[in-house]
Amino acid sequence: MRKLLGTLAVLALTATGTAFASQAPAKAKPVTTTTATSGHAASSAARRRQHLREASGTVAFINATRLVVSQNVKDVKGKDAKTTFVLTPETQREGRVTRGEQVIVKYRMENNERVAALVKVTAEHRSQRPGKK
Repeated sequence: MRKLLGTLAVLALTATGTAFASQAPAKAKPVTTTTATSGHAASSAARRRQHLREASGTVAFINATRLVVSQNVKDVKGKDAKTTFVLTPETQREGRVTRGEQVIVKYRMENNERVAALVKVTAEHRSQRPGKK
């Protein structure tokens, strides 16, 4: 009786395994992804979601693509620490950003560079130009 039950169990398992093996593999559903119309739009959306950091100091240098801010923190040589930011067409500017102005910079880290999202001249520290009141 035990041999008969054991034989039936083996046959049942073999038949079940063969039935599963003979079935055609299920076709995978195509995966559709939505992409933005341009890589620029996708990267802009991703940048807006990133956490912004903040720094402040005096503008030491500025051109179309770079901003260098001197901070009141001394480096190992005893000089004011300078931080460089990348300026992009998306960088917002509040006030006239020129050398010597006190600014607050909101930025994000991107490819090991500080990319400025906002450069704001602080009203209470705007430099007085000779002849203007």
